[in-house]
Amino acid sequence: MSLLIDNDSRKSKILEASFNEFSKKGYKKASTNQIVRSAGVSKGLLFHYYGNKKQLYLTVYSKVLDYIFNHIVETVNFADQDLLSRLEDATYAYIEIFRSNEKLSNLLANNRLVTDDQILKKTRIDVEQYQSKAFRKLFQKIDYFLFNERIDVNNSLDVIKWTITRVINDWSDSHDFKLNDENCDELSENVNVYLDLFRTAFYK
Repeated sequence: MSLLIDNDSRKSKILEASFNEFSKKGYKKASTNQIVRSAGVSKGLLFHYYGNKKQLYLTVYSKVLDYIFNHIVETVNFADQDLLSRLEDATYAYIEIFRSNEKLSNLLANNRLVTDDQILKKTRIDVEQYQSKAFRKLFQKIDYFLFNERIDVNNSLDVIKWTITRVINDWSDSHDFKLNDENCDELSENVNVYLDLFRTAFYK
């Protein structure tokens, strides 16, 4: 499955080969020699496009986050203006990504083994930015009339966002993005517990 598409076919080959190599070996042990062999390009071309191994890794990581975001957006039923239903859809979409792509799970898990502070800082910022971007999309054109008129809706939305983010991040920390049926059920159940709570606390 090709996840990292670029308009330039040579870039796509480099990105896909890099994705495979980083997923298998992690950042430190990944070989740019193996990447160029797999991509069928010269090392000079690789570094012409991406400068160095670190920048290549950060590009691949960002592309993977792009893929996750796009998959969630394509899966959620935005015709349904019930925010909590959208969040349930998004959770299932998130789980399905990891269930269907072991390499993607491995890449994100291997990032936890990186010791380069610049990479860790940049990938952490990227994740936070993509999470914020996803919530902005999910919160667009929701039905505010579902909320109890006695509560502050904006504060409620903040509580929902912070809670769901914490649940997903805690799950990721506990399981290193490794999904089996038990882990999937755990994440889904944990999110649904809070969605049910929010429905009772915040909705009419």
